[in-house]
Amino acid sequence: MRLLAPLILLIALALAACGGDDDAPAATGALDNAAATATGVGTPSQPDPAQALDAELAEPANGAIEVTLQDSLFVPNNLHVPLGEAVTIRMTNADAVGHTFRVAGPDGVYTTEDDAVLDSIAAGDVGELTFNGATPGRYTYRCDFHPGSMGGAILVD
Repeated sequence: MRLLAPLILLIALALAACGGDDDAPAATGALDNAAATATGVGTPSQPDPAQALDAELAEPANGAIEVTLQDSLFVPNNLHVPLGEAVTIRMTNADAVGHTFRVAGPDGVYTTEDDAVLDSIAAGDVGELTFNGATPGRYTYRCDFHPGSMGGAILVD
């Protein structure tokens, strides 16, 4: 019986940690990954991008990285944000359908409170998101409408 009580407590804690508020609104606009730095925790494992990453990193120019959404792909999709800098990621939708841009936050999970999201980028529109490179690591992003085919990564170093 003495061994059973700690096991039950461990299971209860694990189940509580798995619970979440799926209806909680996602953060929009800027991803401030400073919370991970303040706690001394770096970025955890991130999901793999659905789209093969470009061989070369896209570097910011004048504080921004230009990304085109075309043929249901992010072009380019392997982005670099220098450590300690805030970079605007400007998404131009050249497709005939809408897309989203969701960056998995420091917890490494999509659709949680620490994600940065552009909820909708209509055909022909431009959306912007500012990424604060406060914590080194790789952050994965995707289109919520096409999560199996559209994705990329942001390297902060």
